[in-house]
Amino acid sequence: VSMAIEGVITGERIEVDGATILSLLLILGGVGLYVSNDVAFSPTGVAWMAFNMTAGVLERLLQRRMIAVEPVDINKTGLMLLNNVVSLLPMSVLVYCTGEVPQWRLLARLSTA
Repeated sequence: VSMAIEGVITGERIEVDGATILSLLLILGGVGLYVSNDVAFSPTGVAWMAFNMTAGVLERLLQRRMIAVEPVDINKTGLMLLNNVVSLLPMSVLVYCTGEVPQWRLLARLSTA
């Protein structure tokens, strides 16, 4: 799916060979084996997993575009800083929405004990 999205976004023709398809099928098989032994199902967990995968794919597409397709004039350290700073905003929202902030005091007490 991400390769098709990348082809649409970048306009590049992406070569797919037999080895690529085989590796993707092996990954899918591993996922199937893992899920077959799953003892619990949570719609919330699936939603977070889908959100995480979507964010990961979009991040990788943006990184690839900035590094390979349309290179920007930023060194690797600058790209790393940009990547981490941009993620602070959504992570800050998630920290407050999940109620983690009040738990920080407990963690601080545990680290000094």
